[in-house]
Amino acid sequence: MEETPGDPCASARVTKASCIACQNSARRAPRPTGNRGDVRGALQITSRLNRDIAKVDRNLRGALVLFLLSADGVLALVVAALLWERRRLHVPST
Repeated sequence: MEETPGDPCASARVTKASCIACQNSARRAPRPTGNRGDVRGALQITSRLNRDIAKVDRNLRGALVLFLLSADGVLALVVAALLWERRRLHVPST
């Protein structure tokens, strides 16, 4: 299966009060470096979806097979019960 770019997702890197306090206390900081809550960057994640889609396909195929087998089993039990009941009702008494 060929790897193709997936959907990118980004999360903002927001500064905390402790980050600002530490950065402002550094000797090399020429001026205050910002406020709590400032966005200082982003973390971008690109998810490759091919493997996930293939895994979901396999799992759904397995679930479908299990469902069909259990449905066949239930159908077989219903048919057997109906045949048993029909046989029981139509047995001539001697």
